[in-house]
Amino acid sequence: MFKSIRYDRITLLLLSLIFGIGLIVMYSASTLQNEDPTFFLKKHAFNSLIAIASMIFFAHLPHKYLSTARYFILGLVILMLLISFQFTRAHTSRWIYLFGFSIQTSDFAKIGLLIFVSDHISRYFERSEKEPYLNVYLYLTISFVLLLILIQPDLSTTVVITIIILSLCLLGNHKIQHLAYLGSFYLFGGGVYIVNNSYMLKRLTSHFDANADKTNEAWQATQSLLTLANGSLFGVGAGNSVAKNFFLPQPHTDYIFSVLGEEYGFVGASITMLLFLLLFLRGLKIARDSSNQFSMLLATGISVSIFIYAIFHIMVVTGLGPVTGLPLPFISYGGSSLISNFIMMGILFNIANQNGSGQTFGNTK
Repeated sequence: MFKSIRYDRITLLLLSLIFGIGLIVMYSASTLQNEDPTFFLKKHAFNSLIAIASMIFFAHLPHKYLSTARYFILGLVILMLLISFQFTRAHTSRWIYLFGFSIQTSDFAKIGLLIFVSDHISRYFERSEKEPYLNVYLYLTISFVLLLILIQPDLSTTVVITIIILSLCLLGNHKIQHLAYLGSFYLFGGGVYIVNNSYMLKRLTSHFDANADKTNEAWQATQSLLTLANGSLFGVGAGNSVAKNFFLPQPHTDYIFSVLGEEYGFVGASITMLLFLLLFLRGLKIARDSSNQFSMLLATGISVSIFIYAIFHIMVVTGLGPVTGLPLPFISYGGSSLISNFIMMGILFNIANQNGSGQTFGNTK
């Protein structure tokens, strides 16, 4: 069942650099978030061990088994989403709490959807145009999972996953007209949901309101921009962030890129963005070299997912998008996000190995 593989060295190097930056910045950003300055670092280190072990497991598990188990995986994540509503705390039901651990269900629902959609498109690629009910079934399944995520409530994750999945459908040669109808339906439904949730509407309107109260609804966005500005070109130095001293909310999660920009400046922030871009391009190359459509779609979905999360996070902290709370992959603190992203990287490594593009780790040839 499990096979030894050759890890793609370029992908592994890029991932290691991003993750290494994350360890340093997350520790710096979290030192004042608890009485014990190493509290979040120790938890992050523990989560990292689980995440890396998960990546190795999925790197050695032939990803064709994911196609075979598509219904089981999809059913499991739907069950997780449903169970999360029984663990409601602080008016949110995004997590399952078990044995002292919290699991954010949407992070794993995203993987389940990627596998299911990739398999469905590749399996029925030739038949879908002649048998439109196959696409209707796919769209209904996608919509049901997205609805469960939306009503948690988690609008930002719903939006990002929608973009990723619709991208896969477009790549799978689904008609643009049908995807436009589906996208319009999602926009209308999302708009109705926002209007009926005052805090979501307030976040959205404050982003476009130049006169928004900088000490109230625009506080987070304002502090983030001030933090980045303080970093200037080369930054204030590692561990010397001023904003993390309770000026910037959630500096180790939602606004970690702001701390990175303050401590390492425009240069450090640009290098980090470049690394994400290179990882995305490498993922697309792995997808292009895939020997079958399922592998190609899955590798593309994984690459787009990691990149678009990074883009959305950076857009928020730079004031280009409304506040969302999306983590920065491999850098923000958060066990579910870290583990799910490493699982996706493990799958990507397995696809790369099947392509023959992988190189034995440590091989200098």
